[in-house]
Amino acid sequence: MKKIVFVLLLSMIISPVSAKDAIKARVNDDIISDFDFEQRLKLLELTNHLQIDQVQVQKKVLDQMIDEKLKFQEMVQNDIIVSEEDVNKAVNDVIRQNKLDPNELRRKMSEKNLPMSLIEDQIRCDMGYARSIRKKFGFKALPTEEAIDLKLDELKDQAKLFQFEIGEIVLPFKDSNSADKVYAKAVKLIMRMRDGETFEAVAKSQKMPNDGYVGWVTDKQINKEIFEVLEHLQPGQLSKPIKTKKAYHLVVLINKKNPISLEEQEVFDLAQMIIPNEKKLDVEKNFKLVKGSCERFSDMAKEYGYRRGMVPLNNLPSDYARIIERLDLLNVSNPISVPHGSLYLMVCQKKKMVPLPSREQIKEQLENDYLEREANRYFVQLRRIANIEVY
Repeated sequence: MKKIVFVLLLSMIISPVSAKDAIKARVNDDIISDFDFEQRLKLLELTNHLQIDQVQVQKKVLDQMIDEKLKFQEMVQNDIIVSEEDVNKAVNDVIRQNKLDPNELRRKMSEKNLPMSLIEDQIRCDMGYARSIRKKFGFKALPTEEAIDLKLDELKDQAKLFQFEIGEIVLPFKDSNSADKVYAKAVKLIMRMRDGETFEAVAKSQKMPNDGYVGWVTDKQINKEIFEVLEHLQPGQLSKPIKTKKAYHLVVLINKKNPISLEEQEVFDLAQMIIPNEKKLDVEKNFKLVKGSCERFSDMAKEYGYRRGMVPLNNLPSDYARIIERLDLLNVSNPISVPHGSLYLMVCQKKKMVPLPSREQIKEQLENDYLEREANRYFVQLRRIANIEVY
């Protein structure tokens, strides 16, 4: 499942291998050395606290490293260069998304003699591959006006419904006699996850498509029994076994959206910046320089975690909404405590608008969706024709 396991962020060093290094795998004309592999496992142990001697963990890591080699080769073939500035910004963003402190992670990696390139090179491969796909297929990705209209109508209909982003393991049974055995199996799978195994790994062991990841569904697309459970789950929680007519279901809730009104409401153009605790005092001294300008605020934030977008007031947690309502335009808020730092807000503008994306945003989303499908399809082809040997 997307975005849940930090192993997706870890990478090998893309560098020549010395003669003393044994070869772990060969990917076309490139090799992965035992040293590369051991470095990756050490980083995984440091960041995820997993048992790196498990066969399934090592296989997943090696598969990831092979994928990265293929992405890097495609990037080189298409003359794609990703700047150090882009990589560094993406690395900091990804580390924070995984609720880690960048400076603390760098310190721990240094103590273990692990270079930051273990993370940087994977980010570079992902960014470079995405740009390669855009270069190859971008001209086909532009949606028609009709496609934008259809998507807008779809979003209007969805806005009236409950929406859930979920993962699911389906365990079918034939009759009431076999149902009890399937229920017992479902309970055992839950225990495996409570013991530390990820939902994706358990789903994969049950041969679920996409490692169990389903995506966004509405209350009209799922069984009543499943909807009644999802209503009461919080993001990140796993259901108990849910019995439907022909199967037991284990469902993990990733995210949820409640029905929203399509009437005009107050929307804030909100800029957000997260400052690490050790930088807080130094950065706050310069806030008088950014007062009155979202552009200067964003320039200051580039080194740290930064986000800007249109946010309906009704979509915000009540404590955040109160802060924003009282915050004068283009002023920096008081610090809000978050893990590893402080969050600062600036309201760039506010307006009344319908809480739906603009046509330009829909166009961009449709384009990105097309490119993502092409990236997945093309990568399957790269894997199929690649000369891969594992030793």
